[in-house]
Amino acid sequence: KGAQDYLVKGSIDSARLIHSIIYAIERHNLKKALKTSENKYYNLINSANDAIVIIDAHTGNILEANKATEDIIGIPADKIIGSHFTTLHPETQKEFYKKIFLDMISREKCVLSNLYIQHSSGKKIPVEISSSVSDIGDRIVLQCIYRDITERKKIEKLKDEFVSAVSHELRTPLTSIREGVSQFLDGLLGETTEEQKQFLNIILED
Repeated sequence: KGAQDYLVKGSIDSARLIHSIIYAIERHNLKKALKTSENKYYNLINSANDAIVIIDAHTGNILEANKATEDIIGIPADKIIGSHFTTLHPETQKEFYKKIFLDMISREKCVLSNLYIQHSSGKKIPVEISSSVSDIGDRIVLQCIYRDITERKKIEKLKDEFVSAVSHELRTPLTSIREGVSQFLDGLLGETTEEQKQFLNIILED
């Protein structure tokens, strides 16, 4: 259980035996600590609300995917792992995403918006992708966090519609006011005093 030394029965002494046992215990504890650390890492990833995908920077294949990834694309994580990362994206935009992938690898960290991920139902989900490049052993990987921004898009659309409606509602009366003030200033509706002109100019500017 952790011992890797070969101890020859006829030539072993107490010092060598003690050294071997201590080394085996240290090795065992190190493996245990590493396993605990890995479990914490995977628990942290799987408890995240955002989809987290780890991609091999050389091949573009998915190495890891968390539970939220399953939810956002409707496919179990074990079916995603091993496939090319473009399987997450709409068919019509795969070549585009390959270029995006190369761009993300060339930078240590980046955030990209207005992108889409493909749900198994065929629905395109708008996402924001935060990516970072790191080393795992002798392998360079791209860590991508996919954030579903559907609600954000809805809010932005409502905001744009609201601003458009308000500007439309204001445009007509403001145009009437501006034209009326301009006619007063041009003397088309009678003479105005200098003080009146001063106030009318302020109204026109505002």
